[in-house]
Amino acid sequence: MRGRGKYICRECGYESVGWLGRCPGCGAWNTLIAEVLPSEEEGRKGVSSPPPVPIGSIIPPTEGRLESA
Repeated sequence: MRGRGKYICRECGYESVGWLGRCPGCGAWNTLIAEVLPSEEEGRKGVSSPPPVPIGSIIPPTEGRLESA
């Protein structure tokens, strides 16, 4: 399986990270089917991030610091 996956029971919808012969949710045999989730790399496609900026142009927050004991 490419990416992360989970197994879902066709009968009751129980979800598992690994294949099981018998569903713990409803007790049916051989009803868990694989569902492949996109990997982190595939999930990031199309997501844009802001362009880099020089560190000198970053304005620090104006909140005061908290004292700790």
